Amino acid sequence: ELEINDNDFDIIYNQALETWDDKLDVVEVEGGSHDQKVSLYSNMYRMFMYPNLLSENTGTNENPVWKYSSPYGGSNENPEVVEGKMYYNNGFWDTYRAALPAYSIFSMDKSSELLDGLVQHHKDTDWVPRWSAPGGTYFMSGTSSDIVFADAMKKGIVFDQEDAFKSMIKNGAVVSDDSNYGRKQLSTAIFRGYTTNSTGEGFSWSMEGYINDYGISQMAQRLADEALAAGNEEAAQTYLDEVEYYRNRALNYVNLFDGSSDDPTEKWFKGKNANGEFTSGDSFDPTFWGGDYTETNAYNMTVTVPQDGKGLANLYGGTEALGTRMDTIFTTKGTYNGYNATDGAGGIHEQREARDVKLGQYGHSNQPSHGIIYMYNYAKQPWKTQALVRDVLDRCYVGADFGQGYLGDEDNGEMSGWQVLSSLGFFPVNMGSGEYAIGS
Repeated sequence: ELEINDNDFDIIYNQALETWDDKLDVVEVEGGSHDQKVSLYSNMYRMFMYPNLLSENTGTNENPVWKYSSPYGGSNENPEVVEGKMYYNNGFWDTYRAALPAYSIFSMDKSSELLDGLVQHHKDTDWVPRWSAPGGTYFMSGTSSDIVFADAMKKGIVFDQEDAFKSMIKNGAVVSDDSNYGRKQLSTAIFRGYTTNSTGEGFSWSMEGYINDYGISQMAQRLADEALAAGNEEAAQTYLDEVEYYRNRALNYVNLFDGSSDDPTEKWFKGKNANGEFTSGDSFDPTFWGGDYTETNAYNMTVTVPQDGKGLANLYGGTEALGTRMDTIFTTKGTYNGYNATDGAGGIHEQREARDVKLGQYGHSNQPSHGIIYMYNYAKQPWKTQALVRDVLDRCYVGADFGQGYLGDEDNGEMSGWQVLSSLGFFPVNMGSGEYAIGS
């Protein structure tokens, strides 16, 4: 009765059409081919489908009272009903690179509510899950809500920053007894400076941890500035201590860089064991998707240090060497260990999609690769960013010819978010910094 009342099907249909027209009208488009406009609006549609509101109005339209059945308490027979708004159907590992930062531009009217609806998970269960469906699930590596909250704060979005920061510190410092929450191997990783390869995909857990530690330091800096402005020097110093600690932890990526070769194209980011020995020999194959790497391979993890692009270039031997190293991602033949091209056996679907696009080892089909092209800016070769952005937009998002179309791994609007932002010519490659990288 609240939502439909006496309206018939045609009225409801037209209301839905008007709602979507308003939403898609957030970008003003001039020119463009039919295919380009179909791609843009289709991607905007998919991008805006997530996250979803778990709550419903239990009051009236004039005096709404929002409540939800908490995924963290009660049962199907006796649910725990909580007042407020909670958002779910979001995997932070997938969405932090493009989808969530896109909402801060294209859905500013909903940004505060959305972020508070994600923080609400922490209020219910003391954690923000890595993937909410609607409660926490085991999927993916990294507590990427940390970098999302930091980025939103940097952009001036108003939300419950106090509880958000508590959830971030908990992710970075507290060992979880529930595998659905927190970071793996944290009890030793904070001392070693990395997650060992005795944990599956340990390398990716490490690299995501560094990015999120950077986010914690950025948010702590903003909170320290606010405390100083309010004259609370004691609170400011507490935040500044966190700034220093987590900023240094964000630089621990150097522990996983094997720079033993003089050839920059043979320098790799690799997993390590507890003794500090790199994954090597037959155990290291840069074309293999899996092992130390979450749903990707060593080629696609050669530049996953957006929080310190200058430091990354220094490891490889300077900006020119970084560019040379990046070139190999796109020029190395796109065959992958673990996937049989003859009968299609083995591997995961993202491998097959990456192979069919024919951009070398570059795997745009999965989220860990979504910042790679924009890292050429740190190599002082922005023209390569420009050319490759155009190439990916033409191959992966437009048309239905061989090697074209739409990659299947959407994951909560992320793949579409990349297309929308890249079509507009910029991308938040270094989340939490407040900066955008220029594209094409």
